[in-house]
Amino acid sequence: MKISTRDYNLDFYKGLASISIVFIHTAFYSGESYIPSIMRMICLLVDVPLFIFLSGWGASYNKDFKKMFYGLINTWIKWILFVTLLDFSSWAFYGKTIQSPYEYISQIVFGPLSLEHFVTVSGSMWYMPMYFLVATVGGVLVALFRNFQKLSTLTNEIIIFLLVGLFYISATGQDSWFLLSRMCLFYLPIYLLGYKASSVSVLTTKVYVIAVLISLGSWWGLSYALQIDPYNLQAVKFPPHIIYFAASMLSILSCLYFRRYTRKSMAEKCKFIRFLGKNSLCFYFSQGIGGSFIYRFTNLADSFGWLITMVLLFIINLTVTVICGCLLVLFYKVYDRIAMAMISFIKQFLTTSDRA
Repeated sequence: MKISTRDYNLDFYKGLASISIVFIHTAFYSGESYIPSIMRMICLLVDVPLFIFLSGWGASYNKDFKKMFYGLINTWIKWILFVTLLDFSSWAFYGKTIQSPYEYISQIVFGPLSLEHFVTVSGSMWYMPMYFLVATVGGVLVALFRNFQKLSTLTNEIIIFLLVGLFYISATGQDSWFLLSRMCLFYLPIYLLGYKASSVSVLTTKVYVIAVLISLGSWWGLSYALQIDPYNLQAVKFPPHIIYFAASMLSILSCLYFRRYTRKSMAEKCKFIRFLGKNSLCFYFSQGIGGSFIYRFTNLADSFGWLITMVLLFIINLTVTVICGCLLVLFYKVYDRIAMAMISFIKQFLTTSDRA
């Protein structure tokens, strides 16, 4: 998207979501040893589902499916470079390296990361294979919606179909429904909701309050009906559950409601947050590094208590994440320039060869 046509509101909320992920991975992983469970539950209310919703929102600006496909390929290449950098860092600083070429190939196709010194990276990168699945399937559906008017009228029906499947497998414990995995049934409707919401006017206060009450009622009502602890959102996040969908709608509805207040004022002024959102992939990669770094400071809770320790470690985590993320941004800019130069050279060479 060109700078002149960027949606600052979208970048702003992506930036807030990035900061929220850093906070979540401060409360979890190292935070599980000292932070109360109720605090960890609260932080999960603004989580990955909001990221996927915003990705669907961003898809509405991309009118060319080919560019969307090239964007996925570019993201995959950046993932390969990131994994390679991690493997090199693990070897250089800790003397640990991958054991075989097969292990490396598994990593670059979104397999598990065996990086014992980067625990949070290994634990949080489940996001990448899910994102590729949802962005690919969702991108195809968006392209079909744009090219076939009759199909675009079925968007609501498709979302309802997916949510019915999510409810079914959540209630029965099945792994799939019509060959669709639970990950797909959970995140794909959120992606499509983001695509639809990009053209929807902002929510009124009355509609927002009613929608929030419905989400809260669904969250607690389904928890009671299915005999699941409503406070334990982590248990319904992996694998994703219809209860987690209801809880996640709170942040999505809030995003839709408050964008009227951030569109012309806050979003334009908060350049740092927009910078995080514009480069959210780099900061999502680097948050695992910051989350792994703060393990060594958890003993501060014995002296300062859990609240002060959580705030301090969140600041440290965010600082490390921003530094590493900025370095990744610079690294990828160099990569982009080198790649473009090589492509230009190859095209020029082929053109000269054809003329000869």
